[in-house]
Amino acid sequence: MLSIAKIRILDFNLRAPHYKQAVLENLLRQADKLKMNEIELDEISEWYADISLFNDKVRIIRDRYAIPPIIVTKGAEGASNFDGKIFYEHPGFKVNEVGAVGSGDAFLAGFLHRLADNCKSEETLEFAFKLGSYVTSKKGACATHDGTI
Repeated sequence: MLSIAKIRILDFNLRAPHYKQAVLENLLRQADKLKMNEIELDEISEWYADISLFNDKVRIIRDRYAIPPIIVTKGAEGASNFDGKIFYEHPGFKVNEVGAVGSGDAFLAGFLHRLADNCKSEETLEFAFKLGSYVTSKKGACATHDGTI
């Protein structure tokens, strides 16, 4: 599928010990867009350097694999989108967490939807976080939509 895909989006869901660095590096070389969480960012960036600053961790992956955008979710602390030049940050929304299953997928779906509509980076990130937060506030990954987003 990678050879025929028009856009290749890599969304890490790392669960030790069920992955290998060589496989992930191969996928990173083929990705056009990357979404990961902060824990995954820490692990991947540690392969290449011992650095502590968030922005430097993202840049080391961008420099090595030439992937913009790189989207990093930070749970209740928000999310970041690095477009290759500028870091866009969103602080997140306070929600009553019922279940996080599917929230990252919803976040990415919202991000890609707004990206396809050529929305500004700030709007794209905010909509993505709203959608991810909505799913977090519902029970189960396939929550019933009540019309509020």
